[in-house]
Amino acid sequence: MSSFFTQTIFAQNDSIPANELPLADSLMQKTSDSTVMIAPFPTDSTKKDSVQKKINNPADTTKTASTDSTATTAALLQGETTPKINTDSIEYAANSVWKLYEEDLYLNTKREIHPDTSVHNFHRYGIIQRNDYTYQDLGNLGTAAQSIFYQEPNQIGSRWGVTAYEPYIRRPSEVPYFNTLAPYVDIYLVQGGQGKSWLDVDLSRNVNPDWNVSIFYRRISANKVINRAFRRNDEQVEHQTFSFTNRFFSKNHRYKMLAHFSWYDHNILETGGVKSTISLDGFTNQNVIDTLVQLDNSELDYNLPSFGDVVQYGRTFHIYQQYSITKGGQFEIFQLTDYSRNTNRYSNDGTAYGANVAFYNQFSDFPSVVAANGFTYRTAFSQLENKAGIKGRINNFQYRTFAKLRNYEVRYDFPFVQGEIQTSQKIDIEPELFVGGGLRYFLNTKANDKLEKEINELNDYKKERQVLDSLSKKDSTDINFKPSISIKDNTISVVSYIDASAEYQLVSELVGDYRVSAEWIRNNLTVGLNRTVYSPSLIQQYSFQPQLRWQNDNFERTTSDKVYASIEFNPLKLPFLSKVDSAYKISLRPYVSASNIQNLVYNDSNSVAQQNSKATQPISAGLAINGSYKKLHALLDFRYNRNLGEDLVRMPPVFVNFMLFYKDRLFDNAMEAEIGTDIHYHSKYKADAYNPLIQQFHLQEKYNVGGFPQMDLFFNFKVSRAKITLKVNNVLLDAAGQGYYDTPLYIAQPRAVEVVINWLFFN
Repeated sequence: MSSFFTQTIFAQNDSIPANELPLADSLMQKTSDSTVMIAPFPTDSTKKDSVQKKINNPADTTKTASTDSTATTAALLQGETTPKINTDSIEYAANSVWKLYEEDLYLNTKREIHPDTSVHNFHRYGIIQRNDYTYQDLGNLGTAAQSIFYQEPNQIGSRWGVTAYEPYIRRPSEVPYFNTLAPYVDIYLVQGGQGKSWLDVDLSRNVNPDWNVSIFYRRISANKVINRAFRRNDEQVEHQTFSFTNRFFSKNHRYKMLAHFSWYDHNILETGGVKSTISLDGFTNQNVIDTLVQLDNSELDYNLPSFGDVVQYGRTFHIYQQYSITKGGQFEIFQLTDYSRNTNRYSNDGTAYGANVAFYNQFSDFPSVVAANGFTYRTAFSQLENKAGIKGRINNFQYRTFAKLRNYEVRYDFPFVQGEIQTSQKIDIEPELFVGGGLRYFLNTKANDKLEKEINELNDYKKERQVLDSLSKKDSTDINFKPSISIKDNTISVVSYIDASAEYQLVSELVGDYRVSAEWIRNNLTVGLNRTVYSPSLIQQYSFQPQLRWQNDNFERTTSDKVYASIEFNPLKLPFLSKVDSAYKISLRPYVSASNIQNLVYNDSNSVAQQNSKATQPISAGLAINGSYKKLHALLDFRYNRNLGEDLVRMPPVFVNFMLFYKDRLFDNAMEAEIGTDIHYHSKYKADAYNPLIQQFHLQEKYNVGGFPQMDLFFNFKVSRAKITLKVNNVLLDAAGQGYYDTPLYIAQPRAVEVVINWLFFN
């Protein structure tokens, strides 16, 4: 364990505004975790006193502290015994807990991540807000959600395609693996308006310095809300996730293993959106949707008055392991096994079917459903993936190559002909073989001069935070920010690199699914391009729903090409702005992305899967501005979107996020606080509608949604190890309009007072 304290660690906090640490957003995987660098512990009282003096006075960079730190690090790299740590004197804090993600191990990338201790953006807890309002849902926590911008599938080859509830499910790439000095507990609790709640609990403990076991539990619930009315204990959504993780390294760190088992269960009563119980004859489609938010609750009902009962559950077993053949990590072998099984079921008994039949009849007359029995439609998808290969790092190069085999099992249960209760259909998919690899060239194996200069210009708030989060008040640490390479672990702190990767499906045809990509990151500049050729999902190829049935064996592969670029800079460094008051801080990040998509598969206005051979060309260009004056901060993100090809990817032309807040430390630095407003606006557009029968979003031509300014007021603060948010959402409701939609016919959440608490325990 002592090796973690004797390595200098380069770190970044994603939640700190860009003007405080102006690094490109895409340099590292986006997380809400904070990281900090820890230099070696002093080995005698004289050295401790010199380091303590530096902590108390960050400007005091005495030669003694610097020399001691350098000497101890040099001794470690030469293989000498590391200093002993008296753990009894440590007051455990965020820096005594580390997180590791599988991608870091696979890419030999050092990102020593600590639990997030910043209050910035803490008020954003919902799926839409966590994703910077780029998602749409059905107006309630836990309901189906999707990105309003085009996204390629996560994997090539065969895939299930049921993704409506994925934002609430932790996938293998999102699972953290811990390393702790003492037992660690992280409790995250949301108590929202209209009966919404979200609970995350992490329990973690090291068995020994190189072996950690952790447990994670999540529960999400929400009551049914129709316009602004709800009843207590009248749940619409209930979600539970349980996972167990295991992180094990051998004593010499040549062998490393990450494993987890995860189980989830997502239950939801589908409403079909709202409708009027009074006559709206003569109203246009747009007038109808605008009128619904103005009606009294007694004049509204659900399109599925007896609801559709949806249950989705799954389990995953995942293990990744690697072994370094050479001591320096130049040649490593790795292996991954991932097994997952997911099941989705939609059902209505006879009574519910009779009440909902008007909604169902708009799709078909149900020739296969006996009204007295109702119906159940179930799909089950299993996937077993085995992946193995070689990788390593030689000087500035990191290489990787692999072969991957996937096996599938797919089964549908459905009513086939009238009088039969259930029929089963199995889809045979041959095992699929993939090969791939990548090469990454690191551009910053030595401290980057420009980066060092920017880091030295960090404001006082950042320095204060470093002191506040220091590991021990008795044995304080020397905070340092220089990038470093860990010789023992063969990892590198990433700031700049060039990366190229490819994956190809081996098939008997001339061309199978494949993905190629290239990316260049140089300080605050990011440029990338990729091409993905992927098959339609299983839900796009097959549907045995009694209302919506199809079999699309003739669908072609979709080809998606994308280019993107962004650059971040400080305009105050320009010669003609050099005399601006130094109290002003600002950074600008213009960005652009453009895609060309051929043979896109989509669900049309009748919810039926279709394919269009013509090109769809969504483009986005925007500007992110991060500015501050003393303790007043402003963040603005303006984006313009347009589709130059077939109108199959619908986006709001204008998309704006704006946050204005005051940040300070109060009560003799005992409280870190932010108070301000968070505003989102997007112009009107024909957002995708949602069909609960197949749990898919689809095109619609009737309704324009948007044009409503969503404004929240928040007070985020931190006392000791607890972060708390007091928030009022949708404060402009009534003033700007009676309500709004993210998805047609699903009224978004009404005004409410909400509380978010995150409490960390380290011993």
